[in-house]
Amino acid sequence: MFLITLILFAFNSLQPSCDCWSENIKLKWSDFQGKPDMSVRTSVKSNAEALIATRLVITKKDFNQKIPDFIATSCIIKSESWTVDTTSVELLQHEQLHFDISELFARKIRREFSILRAKKVQDVSEYQMVIDKYKNQRDLLNKKYDRETGNGGVDFVQEEWNLKVLKELNNYKSYSLSSKECSCEISPESEKKKN
Repeated sequence: MFLITLILFAFNSLQPSCDCWSENIKLKWSDFQGKPDMSVRTSVKSNAEALIATRLVITKKDFNQKIPDFIATSCIIKSESWTVDTTSVELLQHEQLHFDISELFARKIRREFSILRAKKVQDVSEYQMVIDKYKNQRDLLNKKYDRETGNGGVDFVQEEWNLKVLKELNNYKSYSLSSKECSCEISPESEKKKN
């Protein structure tokens, strides 16, 4: 079983067909509404059965403050997520953990943003460095996850990863968002920022 995760990154924006990560709502195959992209399957020389497109959206909460007040949100882009196998529970769980990893790094960014705000940092480039740092770490962790789990094909390793990521999410629980704070709005120009 081969899987691919496409991680998309955006800053301040508007996109239909997306949902924020939620602790109480798990992915369903109906969330994977895109058409399978054979060029992606060919370009990585795999027989990919699913791809989850996630975005880490950074929006500004309050434009009237001198100190930036950004919020990081993890979203699934349904129209760009696809599967050729809507029967595999294991495959869906593997893709769910990619989404969970995206949320983990959104929480890490929120934590760093709160530290910067507490220090009254006004320089937006400081916030951008946080975004870049955790975006890179997220991408590396997603690659490691696929490699170590055999793209979800090694059940006992998959379970170890499930527990590891759940523990990390719980460690950063105080940086989770309410559904009212969530925003997955993506601008058309951000579509060029695919990784």
